[in-house]
Formats: sequence, structure tokens, C-alpha cells
Amino acid sequence: MFEEKQQEKKTFVPHKVPKRVGIQFKTQEELDEAARKTAENAELYRQAAEQAALQGKTSKYTTMLNPQQHLEEKQGVLPPEIDPSAAINMDYLKKIAVNSNGTAAGPFIFTLDDGSELTVLRILNPLPEVVALELPSSNDVKDVERIRLPYSRIHSVRLAA
Repeated sequence: MFEEKQQEKKTFVPHKVPKRVGIQFKTQEELDEAARKTAENAELYRQAAEQAALQGKTSKYTTMLNPQQHLEEKQGVLPPEIDPSAAINMDYLKKIAVNSNGTAAGPFIFTLDDGSELTVLRILNPLPEVVALELPSSNDVKDVERIRLPYSRIHSVRLAA
């Protein structure tokens, strides 16, 4: 009796089958071939973009090398102007913290009063006495670290290359 019910379950066919399912079933060979072609095309596009860059020309494939830079150039985003003679204070850091379109600028190199350099991903919040900064993490647990640094410790600021 139990075996008969299992056999019935295996041979069950619905009364109505939808005419259009929208799913195309492909064999594993077809999927592998499509993946191989995609990888080859990406490599060809990358090579074309590199050739154009070496010749000093722009190519429609240039965006593949650095899509963020292309997007910023297309939108006319300008980095903040860094004035080496400016006093490092809340107003100055607020001014350089954002690009011309209002997005966070960076990364920056902060030279401290003891001569050491600090890589800053972005300036989070300039306060009256200290500035909140986002730094690359020194451990594997976090992606970024956030610190507060007094203005008196900052000797100079420049954009990272």
C-alpha cells in the first residue's frame, strides 16, 4: 500500500501546464560556452581600453579600466582644492571634505606634528576642537576605523595620489 502511494506521487502530472513559463533550460555545455565567451569579450575590451590609453585616446571601453573615474569625469566632478598655506581648522576641513557634486572627497594624506603620515579615507565630521576621520583598518575584522584627531596635531593635508 505504501509503495503504491509513492509510485502515484512519482507519476503525478498537473492538469494544466502553463503555456509560457519564461524559463529556458540550457545544457551545462551551453552555459559553459556562454561563460567562456563573456570572459573572452571582457579581456578583449580591457585590451582595447589599455591600447587607447597608451595612445592617449579615449575609447568607449575606457570605462572598464576605471569606471569611477569615468563617471566623475562625465558628471564634471572636481576634487576639492587643497591650499597648503591654509590654517587647518573646522571651516577648512568642511570645505575640502566634499567634491563639487557633494559626495565625500578623499583619500587624503594628513601629515601630523610628529612628522608621521596618516592615510584618511574621508573626513566624516569636523567639530570645533577635533575632526572625525575614517581610516583604513589595521586589522582583518573591520574594513574601516573611525578616530577623532585634534586640529593641533595636524600639520598639513594633501590629496592622496
